[in-house]
Amino acid sequence: MKYLKTFENIENVPQVGDWIIAKDAFDIDIVNDYLNNNIGLVYKKTYSNNDQYVKYFNIPTEIKHYFKDGDNNDTMFISKKEIFAFSSNKKELESILAAKKYNL
Repeated sequence: MKYLKTFENIENVPQVGDWIIAKDAFDIDIVNDYLNNNIGLVYKKTYSNNDQYVKYFNIPTEIKHYFKDGDNNDTMFISKKEIFAFSSNKKELESILAAKKYNL
């Protein structure tokens, strides 16, 4: 029988510092394509702990104005149901994107 340690996080939600891939998180197709094919970094959580603010990097200029949260640029609010995959290791998500790109 496997025992859980008291300090283990057994919740199935990303924590601050984790990397995520979002799915169908926006109504505009070009923004949705960017979110589905890029990795973002969770930098802030909401009080409910189910939603998070995600920072994205290398955003194309034509969609950059959609990524704004108050004074923070390059960020987007993502809810728990809009997360396709998350991990504390960015390499794992890069392999998921590569497999998705080549239909593996």
